Amino acid sequence: GEIQLRLPDGLCTTTLSSGNRPGPVSSMRWLMEDEKELLIADTPWGRVNVFHPENGRSPVDIVDLPDEGSLALDVDCGQKCIAAIGKTRTAHLIDIATMQSMAKLDFAKHRSLEPSLALGAGHSIRVSSVKWHPTHRDLLITGSWDNTIQIWDTRRKESVKVFYGMNAGADCLDAV
Repeated sequence: GEIQLRLPDGLCTTTLSSGNRPGPVSSMRWLMEDEKELLIADTPWGRVNVFHPENGRSPVDIVDLPDEGSLALDVDCGQKCIAAIGKTRTAHLIDIATMQSMAKLDFAKHRSLEPSLALGAGHSIRVSSVKWHPTHRDLLITGSWDNTIQIWDTRRKESVKVFYGMNAGADCLDAV
């Protein structure tokens, strides 16, 4: 349940711990806030931690996603919102300033185990990867074990584009 920050030569400079509820890290992202670095990390037990590495070892802000777990997360291009995806095919959109939930996206509108290419149908099984569009802060890209990559409009809360034939079995998406 620890994250070690190391220099290029391998020397450990800081060890960050998620406190009294440790667990493996599913994914993590760096961001800048007021000239300071923040590290956001999530665990499969549903905890999203925000660390200020220069201030010590414990997280300063914690969001728990009950009964959810967190498999992947990303920070939007404006560094205002975290998208954390969980086991129930839901994306939690979390305001970074308040660490409060802003909205949820339901990826599970489509209940069949067969993937659907229909827009708005969602994913048919677990979503394992998430990435915000690099310039359009209302677009979220998700990958799933159902062999689809989908682009979601967070304002409409539905899928607006589906690509079939790509299995995203881990936190593996990137967008340029």
